[in-house]
Amino acid sequence: MAAPTSAAERFAAISEMVLALAEQVEGAAETGKLRLVSRRFSDIVSCVQFRRLTVTSFGFFGGTRVAAHSGMHIVGFRMLTEITNAPWLSCVRELRLDPYDEEVDERVLRTVLGQMGGLRTSHWREGLLAKDSISTLRDSCPRLNTLEIEFLDRLSAHKGFFPALCEKYRDTGAQPLRLSYIQFGRSIIPPEAETMDKLIDASYLKEISFFYVGPIRTEQRSMDDVDLQELYHPGGTGNVVPFHDFGPSRFPNLRRFAVNVCDEAVERFFMANPTFTRQLAVVHFPVGVPAVETMKVQFRMLRLDPSSYRGSSFRTELGAMMSCIAFADPGVLEGLDIVLKLNHLRNSAKTWGWCFSLRNVKLVCRYLPKLTSLTQLRIQSDQTRKYNIESQKRLSKIARRLASASTTLRHVQLQGKTFRVRRPLGAPVSVEPVLDKAEIDEVELFKFMEDYSRWPI
Repeated sequence: MAAPTSAAERFAAISEMVLALAEQVEGAAETGKLRLVSRRFSDIVSCVQFRRLTVTSFGFFGGTRVAAHSGMHIVGFRMLTEITNAPWLSCVRELRLDPYDEEVDERVLRTVLGQMGGLRTSHWREGLLAKDSISTLRDSCPRLNTLEIEFLDRLSAHKGFFPALCEKYRDTGAQPLRLSYIQFGRSIIPPEAETMDKLIDASYLKEISFFYVGPIRTEQRSMDDVDLQELYHPGGTGNVVPFHDFGPSRFPNLRRFAVNVCDEAVERFFMANPTFTRQLAVVHFPVGVPAVETMKVQFRMLRLDPSSYRGSSFRTELGAMMSCIAFADPGVLEGLDIVLKLNHLRNSAKTWGWCFSLRNVKLVCRYLPKLTSLTQLRIQSDQTRKYNIESQKRLSKIARRLASASTTLRHVQLQGKTFRVRRPLGAPVSVEPVLDKAEIDEVELFKFMEDYSRWPI
């Protein structure tokens, strides 16, 4: 092969450069055009374009199509037989299965899974997950480290699904899955320790997320929640989630714990293991004022989502939560992650766009001086899609305002942009952007909060 001569050929000869280019392209249609440049471009860009695969039964997905944004491919279940040997299956890193009421040929599904040697994340809905599918994941996807399971309907008949899955998987003779993260989604009740050990090797787990229904508040819950209440609290008795089984004796490497409702059962779990609680990198509580006020546990890392509470306005909830934490913290809290709503505002150029409200930023700043051990602060939007909402200059101003409000902050991250705080003697506080990913990963809070989309809402 002749050596590249032109600048374009030299660029194309560096696979890392081509991959970096593909990562920056927003639309999948534009990404597809890059594949037409050359065979080399096609091979490299495919790894980006087909990184995420969603299989669904929605009627308009009778065929395959590329979704509206880069990195996702959508295919209908009826078309699975046509992609069993597709070369891009080896590029899939994240698989989402949304079958709803459609019957799926288990053999075809296992064939497709067998081609996904690079699969890392698998999300299953509506109970499609079966023992044979799990065994295929175990044998064909050695890099699998994330498993998410949920039901979207409100049938309480799902109570015994997960324990039965563990038992059936054990019957195949396969070794337990070595996962880093598992999400027990809607209507998925984790079983007792002895049963769950048949499916998952607990010593490898670093992150656990629960969808959990606490005590019902009639004014805040829908009929779906009332139905789920009977699943999680049968007959009005205590909850059926064995939180006591998720302690340090079985999960020595657990670093991130998420639950979407906090009640006495969750409090008892944390209060029984205060040392274990403080070793967690992040504890996630998208809860309302009543639950925060009763939380007696002192956390080292905490994530707050005021937008998830349906009982009051966002600003009221944000102020109440910050006040509770600021006055309750005895100097233990080191990292704080906050989800702020985006507002449609006019910026300095007098153009409209999605921005963080300075009123909300100032509200956060009001309580930062009381958090005397806080060194890491992360603020992100409530939008799951990544909007290019703020200029680097505006984000720098917000980061500097936050850093000036605290005497201990060392790193601030805003909408994925990381800043290092400088405090020179005799000079104002300044911030500078951090571009080195290795340095960003050294900040514990940022390292364990990379994927916001996985948290229960």
